[in-house]
Amino acid sequence: MTEAATIAEGTIHTAAVAFGGLAIGMLFGFLFAVLGQLSAVLSGLIVPATVLARSIPVVAFIPVIARLLGFNDLTVVGVAVVITFFPFFALASSGFRALPPGAMDVFSLHSASRRMEMLHLRVPASVPHLLTALRIAAPLSVLGALAAEWLIGSSGLGYLFGRSKTHFAVGEAWSAIIVAMVLSVVAFAIAAAVERRGRERWT
Repeated sequence: MTEAATIAEGTIHTAAVAFGGLAIGMLFGFLFAVLGQLSAVLSGLIVPATVLARSIPVVAFIPVIARLLGFNDLTVVGVAVVITFFPFFALASSGFRALPPGAMDVFSLHSASRRMEMLHLRVPASVPHLLTALRIAAPLSVLGALAAEWLIGSSGLGYLFGRSKTHFAVGEAWSAIIVAMVLSVVAFAIAAAVERRGRERWT
C-alpha cells in the first residue's frame, strides 16, 4: 500500500471514531444535564463528579478506559466520548437556565409539570448553547481520538504517527500530522457553520 493510501485509510478511521465519539458524548452530556435539572439529588452527584473528571488530563483516562473496553477501537471512541462530554453537559445545563423573561411565570400560571417545562421551555432554550458546545467539542473529538490511537491504537492517524517515529519515517510522520491538523480544522469549520445556521434559524 502506498503512503498516500495509508494516510487516506488512517484519516477515514480517525474521522469515524472521533465523530462517533462526538455523537455519543453529545447524547450523554445532554442526558446527564437533563437528569441534573430534573433532580437536585442527581445534580449533587453528577456536577462534582463531572468537574473532578474534567480536571484530570484525558491522557490519564486512556489506560483506565482501555482496561474496561480493551485495547481496541472501542477505547478510542470512549476517549472521544470523555473529552466531548463536558462541553455538552456544561452548556446544556447553562442553556436550561437561560430562559426568556417571564417564560417561567407563564408555565407556573398553567401549572405545568416539570416534564412539560423541560420539554417545551428548557430544551428549546438550550439549543443555541448546544450548538456552541458542538463547535467546541468537534475538534476536541479529533484530539482525543489521535491521543488514544497514538497510545493504544492499531490504526488511524495517531497510530501512524507513533509508528513513523519508531521506524524513523519522517515523511509519514509529517503527513499524519498535517492531515490530522486539517481534519481538526475541517471539523471545527463544519461545526461552526452548523452553529451559525442553527442560530440564524433558532433566534
